[in-house]
Amino acid sequence: MSVVMEVSSVDLIVEYVSHGLGVGLSILSPGTSIPKSVRIIPLSAFPSLPIGAFWKGRLSPISESFLNALRERANLISKDVSTILKQEKQKTPSRKKQV
Repeated sequence: MSVVMEVSSVDLIVEYVSHGLGVGLSILSPGTSIPKSVRIIPLSAFPSLPIGAFWKGRLSPISESFLNALRERANLISKDVSTILKQEKQKTPSRKKQV
């Protein structure tokens, strides 16, 4: 018997997993608090998702503001994900091969 649960937010995945209600697949997002009871396993085989912007001529002030906000958000995500992965690496004991 297999049970599958679909949730409406990324936060709920972490919440259910932290209470022992299974495993979850999610993204690392800025500001997400990961409990010590939850183990992160990075899936590095997935390609990144590029986001691009195209325009012709001069940008309007609102468009410039939007692009600046996108850049800031991308930098924040990059820093937060790196920090979370470093913390997880420190948390996970290394497995040494015994001979």
